[in-house]
Amino acid sequence: MAKCFSVITVLFAILFYFTACSDFVKGKKTEGIIEFNVSCLDPQNAFCALSPTRAKLSFKNDKFKMEMSAFGMFKTAIIGNNTKQHMLHTVDFMDMHKYCELKRPEIDSENKNYRLKFKSTGKTKTILGFKAHQVIATPQQAPNIPFEIWYTNDIPLPESNVLNPYNEIKGVLLEYRIRKMDTEMSFTASGFEPRSLSDSIFNLQTSYEKVTYNDIKSIFESLK
Repeated sequence: MAKCFSVITVLFAILFYFTACSDFVKGKKTEGIIEFNVSCLDPQNAFCALSPTRAKLSFKNDKFKMEMSAFGMFKTAIIGNNTKQHMLHTVDFMDMHKYCELKRPEIDSENKNYRLKFKSTGKTKTILGFKAHQVIATPQQAPNIPFEIWYTNDIPLPESNVLNPYNEIKGVLLEYRIRKMDTEMSFTASGFEPRSLSDSIFNLQTSYEKVTYNDIKSIFESLK
């Protein structure tokens, strides 16, 4: 009886997973959570010792929140709205809770530091049940060091990259690189959970002190 119950439980779990994924493919769902493995690509950078190894992307329609943490003491998050085209960058370190606001001009200025050229290869593979497409990205500052990225159109968020250096890619990134605070990191999707999310998780807590973006960068520099 216990074995039968266990088998039935697993079958229901599998049915729920594939039904939820099917909703994404049909364009019915535009919210959920993607987990990423994170690797620092600058071993000589002192910040690599503090860099996170995991990241969580929560998304709902035009809102998103990317959260990362290290050693349970240092946490940082990017909260964005693709329609309003602005982002909040938060930093938590022990008793310090600060944030800055970035609007489109500041975002574009920051993205210019990581300009990329893209070339689609036509190759595909399956990542977390989604059909992913390969693109070769070449940094303008390092044209001899191209790298591959993978994205999917199965999650119906074509403007998900409007605020990052991958704005030409009309799909959700599943494997990619990013450079922030003079540190380059790679992100590889490792888990996906379709879930209804409350709008409140995309709101800033009142306990945060507003500072400038240069102040936030100074915090990262002090941690190196």
